[in-house]
Amino acid sequence: MCDSELHLLRGLRGALDAHRSLCEMGFLHGNINAGNVLLYDERPKEGAQGLLLDVELALSKPSLTNRKETVNVPSRLKTSGTEFPTATRTQLYHESTSVMHGALMSDTTQFVSWEILTALHVKGKIRRQAHHDVESFVWVLAYSVMRLVAERMKADYTVPQDAIHEFQDLFENCFTPLSALAIANNRRAAQPLAWTCHDQTIEPDDDGRRVYEDAIRQMSKPLIDLFDGLVDDIWASTHPKSGMRTYLTHDKLQSRLDYSIAQLEKEEQK
Repeated sequence: MCDSELHLLRGLRGALDAHRSLCEMGFLHGNINAGNVLLYDERPKEGAQGLLLDVELALSKPSLTNRKETVNVPSRLKTSGTEFPTATRTQLYHESTSVMHGALMSDTTQFVSWEILTALHVKGKIRRQAHHDVESFVWVLAYSVMRLVAERMKADYTVPQDAIHEFQDLFENCFTPLSALAIANNRRAAQPLAWTCHDQTIEPDDDGRRVYEDAIRQMSKPLIDLFDGLVDDIWASTHPKSGMRTYLTHDKLQSRLDYSIAQLEKEEQK
């Protein structure tokens, strides 16, 4: 298991780059999960530190198309109180007519995007697009970070056993295979990411300790900030009204990862 936040983010960034290249060549991976994102054992000083597996199973159909679309992004209020004004954004879509490729594997369903999980629940059809895979990268990140945090908590003698058990329960609630509907509800609430905000929103218990406080202090501030930004992205992409959704793109996720990587590199140099 990766024990470095910086190595993890660089590796995920490399796999995301590979996914984008596939899309630009007319392929859609369709089954992004923790087992398909591999980090290099050694950490090269430059270049990608991760790669994407099962590329041979990627979708390639005549119906796969690339298109650009300009959308109006409505103003919204960030949880911190910062208001984002109305803006125009150009997004690149990679579309395929296939819907269920990779979505029914029981051990990877917890990494499937919210829209596809919802379609699976109602036995409906949905056009698989690249942003579904991009969202899956977010859940791979959340899964990997939660595992890392759990191990750090066990190694920290100041962390009470109750806190370790609480966090383990949260992890299992987020990533134990459940029904498509249960996972979809969990993802729409961004639970695998939003727990990092609980130290500000949950009242202290009888011992004065906030829920997940011991888990949150195992993370660096750049990683906590990354999770906070991704919570906003997930909420924007799971709006009840499909016309109001703003999907997470390669550009958006790459930008967030690059910023977090740069902040962690600065901390390493101190």
